[in-house]
Amino acid sequence: LKGVVDKICTNGKCISVEGGNAGMAKGGTGDTLAGLAVALLAKNSPELSAACASFVTKMAGDELYKNVRTNFNADDLAKKVPEVLGRLQKI
Repeated sequence: LKGVVDKICTNGKCISVEGGNAGMAKGGTGDTLAGLAVALLAKNSPELSAACASFVTKMAGDELYKNVRTNFNADDLAKKVPEVLGRLQKI
């Protein structure tokens, strides 16, 4: 369930991922989330893929919001995702 708090549920267990902003309510941002989730699914469990995709897209959206408020689109979000993933990979 996508929203201010994303809910990833399976087998009676739910993971909540908070974050994001009103700029992510635009068309195509959910497609960015879905695309990342499917890409991560190639090597991870469905639950981990969905939770990580949610976390990363929310982080990317929040970084965009700091710079341009809600004046970004799905393309901007998709371009920010690899930058966020790269930084998280170094942690």
